[in-house]
Amino acid sequence: MSRTQYTIGIDVGGTRTRVGLCDAEGSLIAQRKLRTLPEPEAMLPQIVGAIQECLGEQGVSWDDLVGIGLSVAGTVHVGTERVGKAPNLPQWEGFAPGEALQALLRDQGVRDDLPVVVDNDANAAAWGIARWEAPQLENLVYVTISTGIGGGIVIGRKLYHGGGGSAAEVGHMILKPGGPRCPCGKLGCWEALASGTAIAREGRARLGDPQITTPQVFQLAHEGNREAQKILDEVAEYLGLGFANLTELLDPETIFLGGGVMNEWEQLQTPALASYGRNARWRVPIRSTRLGDEVGLLGAAALVGDRD
Repeated sequence: MSRTQYTIGIDVGGTRTRVGLCDAEGSLIAQRKLRTLPEPEAMLPQIVGAIQECLGEQGVSWDDLVGIGLSVAGTVHVGTERVGKAPNLPQWEGFAPGEALQALLRDQGVRDDLPVVVDNDANAAAWGIARWEAPQLENLVYVTISTGIGGGIVIGRKLYHGGGGSAAEVGHMILKPGGPRCPCGKLGCWEALASGTAIAREGRARLGDPQITTPQVFQLAHEGNREAQKILDEVAEYLGLGFANLTELLDPETIFLGGGVMNEWEQLQTPALASYGRNARWRVPIRSTRLGDEVGLLGAAALVGDRD
C-alpha cells in the first residue's frame, strides 16, 4: 500500500483522548480511546502506544503513514502550534504537542520525518467536514454544542484562524449583556445561554433538583414538564439568535452542527429554526454533520490534508 493512503488522527479532549487510523476515503478503520492525563508529557507515550495498536490491528506500518493530525480542546497559536488558553487542559497551555510527539517518535526510532499538524478541536472538525462531508462547499461554519459552544470557520476552502489562532470562538459572542456568567469570565455569552452546561444550570435553579443533568431536563420536557420545556424554548431562542449572527457576519453556504446536545436536536430544532427565521434577514441551511460523534477524530486526521 502507498504510505499516502493513511493518516492518524488524535483528538485530545478534557477527559478523553481518541486515536484513530484513517484511510484515503475518510473512513476510520481502527481507533482507541484513552483517559486524558493532565500532564502532556505523560499522555504522549500512551498516544504512541494507541497508534501502534491501531497500525497492528490493520497490518499498516509506520512507513505507510503520510502524517499525524492532532486536535486539542484549547486555542492553538498559528505558526508555533503551541496550546494557548485551554480551561479543561491547563497543564497543556504553552505546550507544543506536535514537536514533542515528533521528538518522542525519533527517540523511539519509529520515524524521524513524520509530519504532525496541530489545531484547535473545533477548527479540526470544521476542516473534517469540509474535506470529507462537503468538498463542494467553499464557505461553511461548524458549531459544536456540548458542555460549551465552540466553532470552526472555513472561508474559500481555507480554515480561518484570525491573527493569532483564536478565531471562531463563537460561543463567546455576547447575546445577553449582563446575562449569566460564562466560564470565560464574561457575562451573557452564547455558551452561557445555550450550551449543555447552561441547560443543566437552569434546570437546577428552576426545577427544584440540585443534581439534575442536561439529559434529565430534556426527558422532563418530553414528559410534559412545562418549566423544563420553557428552559428548552429559551435555549432554542438563543441558538437561533446565534445562528442569525453567524449568517449575517459570514454568509456561509451551510452551518453544520455537532456536539452532545445534538443528540436531542429533535426537541430543539423547530423552535431554534423559528428563532433563526425571526432574527436573520436571510437564511442558509442548518443541519447536523453526518460525521456524527467521529467528527472530531476525522477532523484531526483531515488536518494532514491541504488546509491552507
